[in-house]
Amino acid sequence: MTKTKAKTKTKAKAKTKTKTKTNAKVPPPNLDRAFKQIDKKRKTSKRKRTPTSAELAPLALAGDVEGLIVLLEPFSEDSMDDQLLYKWLDVASDFGRTVKHRKAADDLTADLLECSTLRYDDDQIATGEAHWELGVAYLTATEHLPRDLERASAQLAMAKERFYPWSIQGATKLIARTRKALDPEARRTFDAIYDGTKPVADDRDDDDDEG
Repeated sequence: MTKTKAKTKTKAKAKTKTKTKTNAKVPPPNLDRAFKQIDKKRKTSKRKRTPTSAELAPLALAGDVEGLIVLLEPFSEDSMDDQLLYKWLDVASDFGRTVKHRKAADDLTADLLECSTLRYDDDQIATGEAHWELGVAYLTATEHLPRDLERASAQLAMAKERFYPWSIQGATKLIARTRKALDPEARRTFDAIYDGTKPVADDRDDDDDEG
């Protein structure tokens, strides 16, 4: 009898500990700390490979802006890093664990557009491609992101606003190939945005099917 009581008491204690851990407050992101880390990395080591979506998606889905900064080392001469950070910050802005994490993602996105290589993305090819890739990923549950037709629609609309993919060669083929690979439900979402019409683009080249 005493043994049983002790067992029950231990279980109750363990349960309480788990609950406390689960409800623990998530600390807000510290971007200064993250940038200090990448400054240190740049001084002591060579540039490493570009991280994969398997590495970036979990950080973005958790709203871990610090982790994304450390992994991607943005605001450098490598424009691909800035474009990738822009893309995954959009995910962090949607899925961040707290308001502070989501706001940090939004604020850093604004900084990227003002102070990084994306400032010179006059044709919005880099940002348009980022939104296109996210839209397709949400349609197909690829790049380690969940299937989410509503978010896919929003991302594709932002890509279209930026005249993507008509701003690159072979746009019509890319649209057709992407559409063909979709299941019926995802295709309906895609077709609602890419419905055969182009957004207004005053001074862009219409000859997008060459090459």
